[in-house]
Amino acid sequence: SSGINAECPLRPGYKAGQKIVQIYADCAINLFLPRLENGLFNDNHRIRLASCCLLGDLLYKIMGVSGKQSTVSADEDDNFGTDETKKIIIEVLGKERRNRVFSGLYMARSDVALQVRQAALHIWKIVVSNTPKTLKEILPVLIEMILSCLASEVYDKRSVASRTLGDLVKKLGDRILPEVIPILEKSLSAEDFTQRQGVCLGLSEILSATSKDQVDVYSASLLPAIRKALVDTHAEVRSSAASTFAALHNVLGSRALDEILSPLLKMMETLEGEEADNLIDALKEIMTAKSRVVLPYMVPKLVQKPVNIAALASLSSVANDALHDHIDLIIRSVVQGLCDLEDKEAMIELEHGKAIVTSIRDENGHSKMLDTLESLATSEDPKTRRYCAYLL
Repeated sequence: SSGINAECPLRPGYKAGQKIVQIYADCAINLFLPRLENGLFNDNHRIRLASCCLLGDLLYKIMGVSGKQSTVSADEDDNFGTDETKKIIIEVLGKERRNRVFSGLYMARSDVALQVRQAALHIWKIVVSNTPKTLKEILPVLIEMILSCLASEVYDKRSVASRTLGDLVKKLGDRILPEVIPILEKSLSAEDFTQRQGVCLGLSEILSATSKDQVDVYSASLLPAIRKALVDTHAEVRSSAASTFAALHNVLGSRALDEILSPLLKMMETLEGEEADNLIDALKEIMTAKSRVVLPYMVPKLVQKPVNIAALASLSSVANDALHDHIDLIIRSVVQGLCDLEDKEAMIELEHGKAIVTSIRDENGHSKMLDTLESLATSEDPKTRRYCAYLL
């Protein structure tokens, strides 16, 4: 591959690869085609470029065309292929491999490297006869590739996948969403957490590329999927799901709070152990993304009796200065909640109360907190004074 790894695909390494394709295209496709497919996703953009160009040479050879004609046109989805060349490609490669090759080629159109994008677009225009129809045919494979790349640790792969999915949704809209969303929804049950994380990133892209009306149409599928991802067993999935919630809120506004947060807060009443911890972690992630919107919604619900001091402590740790407007209500509710408990249980919950107090770090917050505690410290109830003293 060192010969192919060149800045310009017309250097000797590429020329040698081109010669191999021309000579062995008829008898050794199964040997070098998988390498070209993998090369489209290599971390090195030069190898992606060479792989893309050689893949084009192979497809031209199969079709019986030179590939040298100009494909410059007003629309990037103008096509110069024919139904006849489509049949020839399927006959030689088989439908399954054709779908893989075309999916990789379509993703290369959104590559972070300009040369790769230009090469892939040129090849796509020549080999494809109808872009919308072809996309629908290869969609399941294309979505699988997108999900895999969305979950990658490599920035370029995530970027390419995000661009591709956004492009798909913008281009096909209502024609593609009924097929994309069920695939994503099903993938939330995948054993591999990176695939589930990819679903969240994909949903975020969809939400960023769709209108409120489109989200309304598919809300019956989207909303349960987001809720499910937020309570995933893996922290990275929950973190990505919180970003998905943020994208949802950007589209739906306050309705996202009612549809997502309200059910999660109700779940908190019944969950225990690790599941409860996962849920609180999800709420923390949401808080990190949208604290100024989320905190005013959640605090009034969490301070209702019995006061969920543990949840308040977790959310306070990531609320920053968004906490200021709620300090008085939170401190009073925590002290009252401690007073309502038996002494042994109250001492356990007191640790969460202390966590709330120590999470307030700036001078303005300290001032508000001290004013509240000093006010409560004059209470006639000895338990109230006792827990104020502990918190002070």
